[in-house]
Amino acid sequence: KLKNVQTIDVSTINSNRTKDMRYMFCYAENLGTLDLSSFDTSNVTTMEGMFSRAYNLTSLDISSFNTENVTNMYGMFYMNQKLTTLNVSSFDPSNLQDARAIFQKCSSLKELDISNFDMSSVTNASGIFTGLTSIQKIKTPVTYPSSVAIALPTTFHTTSGVSYSTLNSSSPTETWI
Repeated sequence: KLKNVQTIDVSTINSNRTKDMRYMFCYAENLGTLDLSSFDTSNVTTMEGMFSRAYNLTSLDISSFNTENVTNMYGMFYMNQKLTTLNVSSFDPSNLQDARAIFQKCSSLKELDISNFDMSSVTNASGIFTGLTSIQKIKTPVTYPSSVAIALPTTFHTTSGVSYSTLNSSSPTETWI
């Protein structure tokens, strides 16, 4: 268990053959920062719960993550209660199927930009934004499944003044405020 670990140096870990990163840093309750810029995630297919319940994580560098083969991100950042920002701009979730609770209960997160996400393969996105109690702005994905309604954490207003509480095929793809 990583419960009492405060720092982890992963710079020497060779992760280029790793396919499953499920729960890798789960319950790393005292971990404050984590730099994964050297991680090779090009072969990974599941990141389920990868950072789940890392309650004190305030800084997370995942800017180099290659997620083009990932199909499961269920609960990936679940209960990261001290993260105020999260840069997922490098993510390519075009093969993602399970998006349940990815950002659920990231209660300090103020902004989230997932406008680059192609979520057309997603079959389940329930609870993806549940518990984002500090969120002020979300940039929504351009592509998401027309068959799956994605509930927003609250009613948001687009920059043109339209109000929405779910994303669906008729929702605009602009910044939510």
